[in-house]
Amino acid sequence: MGKGNRAKKERASSVLAGGASKKTAKKSLPTWVGTSILCGVLAFLIVFASVAVMSSRGVFVRGKIVAATKNYEISVPMMSYMVYTQYQNWTSTYEGYYQYITGTGGDKLNTNKSLHLQNYSVTKDETTGATTVVTWFDFFASSAKTQAEQVLIFCECANAMGMELDADDYKEIDGAINLLKAYAAIYGYTTDAYISMQYGKGVNIKDVRKMMELSQLASKYSEYKMEQLEEGATDKRVEEFYNKNQKDYDVSINFIGYEFEATFTPAADTDAEKDSKNAAALEKYQAEQKKYKERVEALKACESVEAFNELLYSYFRADAVEAGAENPDAEALKKMTEATKENYEKPSTPSDADSWLFSTPSADDDKDDDAEDKDAETTTGRKVGDTNSFVTEKKAYENEKYSKATSTYSAYIVTKELHRNDTKVRDVGHILLKTSTYKNLTNTGSLPTELAKLAEKFIKGEMKDEKGEKLALNAENMAKAVLDVMMADKAIEEKTNEDGEKYYVIDKDKFEEYGKKYNEDSNIFYEEVAKGDMVAPFENWLFDSARVDNEISYPAAVESEYGFHIMFFTGECDEESWFVDCRTDLIDDDYKVWYEGQQKAFGIQWNNDNMMKIDA
Repeated sequence: MGKGNRAKKERASSVLAGGASKKTAKKSLPTWVGTSILCGVLAFLIVFASVAVMSSRGVFVRGKIVAATKNYEISVPMMSYMVYTQYQNWTSTYEGYYQYITGTGGDKLNTNKSLHLQNYSVTKDETTGATTVVTWFDFFASSAKTQAEQVLIFCECANAMGMELDADDYKEIDGAINLLKAYAAIYGYTTDAYISMQYGKGVNIKDVRKMMELSQLASKYSEYKMEQLEEGATDKRVEEFYNKNQKDYDVSINFIGYEFEATFTPAADTDAEKDSKNAAALEKYQAEQKKYKERVEALKACESVEAFNELLYSYFRADAVEAGAENPDAEALKKMTEATKENYEKPSTPSDADSWLFSTPSADDDKDDDAEDKDAETTTGRKVGDTNSFVTEKKAYENEKYSKATSTYSAYIVTKELHRNDTKVRDVGHILLKTSTYKNLTNTGSLPTELAKLAEKFIKGEMKDEKGEKLALNAENMAKAVLDVMMADKAIEEKTNEDGEKYYVIDKDKFEEYGKKYNEDSNIFYEEVAKGDMVAPFENWLFDSARVDNEISYPAAVESEYGFHIMFFTGECDEESWFVDCRTDLIDDDYKVWYEGQQKAFGIQWNNDNMMKIDA
């Protein structure tokens, strides 16, 4: 019995005792009346306690339906399981970052506070003055409702064609349930108590199983439908889709561009020769400024791609000779390769050069004449041979004071107008070690077995560098440790290319084996990755022209905003980027038309009042 119930009982007992013993002019109550009152109070207390227990077990919401179709329904506890699944997936995905995410005018998520009492966003309509509040519960519930609708519709579709769960499906569900039971046992809870703690008050193992069965059936039908849609997206239809929406896919441009940089770093104040050194460095800096400015002006004046190419190459070779390179031609060719960009797409945060590359020529352009101006009215994007230069200069000496300065000088020429991206998509694998996981980590209990073993070695000071000093526990060192394990197991093989440079390869099955042990991403492999799909560091490694099949990023992992990725190049695909994008969009359009038809056909009944009965 709770403290509040005990207090109520104590107050009731004292009142009864006082009423029975009062000496007043009124006639005393018969004994049976006092007994009836006492029994009534005790009965109320028993009922009150039972209500509290039943409420915590979801008895009063178990029969409440949130969403239903003709043959299927989702109760409040089942929906609670879905809402909390969305919540857990979101917090896991944005772990280490979600406390910084919020909607307009909203609060940052507090995992120790009710979702109903936290506002994801608060917006005001400037026209009507009406304020719209979206709580964090609404935020996760909205995603859960979308998923619930899909589950019910797919289940109805599966039912219509006689599709049912088979032994393998039930085996998969049993495995997930057994995992929940195992976690409950590890943390010392009953299964239902653990599930209720994870997925909301009143949710038990039966609710989870029911929802898993519906989701499994929906997933089974979804796979069948996706195969249908993919088969329907024929090469001919994809090409027709591209022709119809060409402007949406002609977003790549080819160019040659390079940025020269002049830098000045003042001598230390403690340097006895600082005055002479600064004067010499300033003279050199100003000479470089003049030289690079003349270079980009000359490049901008080139009237053909060939002329631009030859002039830039000559600059690179001259710089290599000045630097004393053994093979200046090779150095110049290497820089030309770096300066030549193909299938370049406008980044989300464009530079001035990016903005120019993807703009349409106008009468303001220096090289436009009347004919070109007329053509510009109907032409979108830069034309082959268009050039431009960009200069940013900083003073190194001003007001009798030296300061660090960098000046940049860049020149560009377009070599191919806006076109569809014909880069071949690539398959890739990775093993991610998240930065957030190992930041200030002292307890490895939440880590998978192999990661926990490795992390423990860092915590115990067993992991040391070449000098014998202890290595800190962080994602970068964990990634290096995993690579060391793979190398020690002789899973990684060293190779040498034609230029004498070393690279490393690993068998795909072996990489997957280690991925299952150490990866902190839900996926080890990604297929048909196009430029722009992934974060920049990940993508830069993947699309490096030097990549070879089965190559692994040894000896160092690739750092991104999420952590450190041990990369694996599975290989280049036959499909080009534009084709994959078009096919995906075509399938999405086909799916949208089909799904809208199913929504009308099955008409899901929603009870939003019951939705709000979910404890969050």
